[in-house]
Amino acid sequence: MLALAADGDRAAFIVEGRVPECWSVMVWQPGRRRIERLESAAKCESTDRLIRRGSPTLALAGSRAAWLQLTGGNYLETILKSATLARPTPVWIAAGYALDGLVGTFVRPPPAS
Repeated sequence: MLALAADGDRAAFIVEGRVPECWSVMVWQPGRRRIERLESAAKCESTDRLIRRGSPTLALAGSRAAWLQLTGGNYLETILKSATLARPTPVWIAAGYALDGLVGTFVRPPPAS
């Protein structure tokens, strides 16, 4: 387990997939005997295997989970994602890119695509 957060009768956790760079984000509801997967390590592609990574940070508020992912190669990338139990597809909330982790930006709105 890489991260754990709880709120009320729910607990969210992040576990590593078969490929270390790929994580699953899940919410456990013991009263309902249910685990909801918000992000799946199975959807991680070989191109997601990056040189640099850090431990994820996770928060849970009601049915919403948010997590900060640290990754990158030459740049340190900080990516904030969020999903809810009703809408389990993760969305990017913010992203930041810093050269060598020192100069640049950290978690801000992602560039328009």
